[in-house]
Amino acid sequence: MHAMLKKNVDTGFITEDQANYIEEAIKNGESLIISGHRSAGVRVFMATCMAIAKGQYDTVQVKNEESVDKDAKYYLIPGLEGVDFEGIIQKAFNKENASFVTLKEPEHPYSIMKIMKKGLKETGDKSKVVTLLECRKIDDVPYLINVNRVSYNDAGKIVKEETPREFN
Repeated sequence: MHAMLKKNVDTGFITEDQANYIEEAIKNGESLIISGHRSAGVRVFMATCMAIAKGQYDTVQVKNEESVDKDAKYYLIPGLEGVDFEGIIQKAFNKENASFVTLKEPEHPYSIMKIMKKGLKETGDKSKVVTLLECRKIDDVPYLINVNRVSYNDAGKIVKEETPREFN
């Protein structure tokens, strides 16, 4: 297990199964979206996922829409202000043989379903997979509470597989 993920397991933010899933998703070139409110640790966890992708692949730190014109395996898209955030994510999603790591928070809302539908229509690529990592506070403690794998079936329909975290 990657040391940065192990640190999150040790603090209880994520489970060992979730850490293994995330590591495998990055290894498989899936896009990652860390979703939730800032107070639930989404920005710190996004930085962790970006660092893991950066350590394994060619990456581009996205600062504006033109950044996505550069070639990379992973586009690292932080919470950018004053730009068409959804448009940048769409452009990164549509890139052939590329993925992204970003966040989805109240300040940066968008619809991954809309992006995936538009992406399929524009590229015809049904191989793209997005892993949505939902973070939330429970009793004022931040956790990764849900891992959703969003992909296409053979007919091009979007399929969402949820893996909620079990709390004892």
